[in-house]
Amino acid sequence: MVNFKKQLFSFKIDKPQDIGVAFGKLKEELKTLNGKLDGDEQRGLITVLGTEGEYEVHEDYILITITKKLSPLLPNKVIEKEIREKLKEVQKC
Repeated sequence: MVNFKKQLFSFKIDKPQDIGVAFGKLKEELKTLNGKLDGDEQRGLITVLGTEGEYEVHEDYILITITKKLSPLLPNKVIEKEIREKLKEVQKC
């Protein structure tokens, strides 16, 4: 469950058809950004661009909740864009 006391911001991403394959590829892609994905096909932790967050998989979407940012100067939209782009990349493969 998302800990809303620590929440900085949240956003939704469309759920890939084959979430297991997408998450496997996303784990590899996040390494290029010194990030990681720890968890399963339901929920877990995501680290990217010096930020930490949680994800929860729902029926039609994935809810990403960022809970900690390394730099308050890093815009939320940059973090969201990077995660969205990486997920799109892995869905093309």
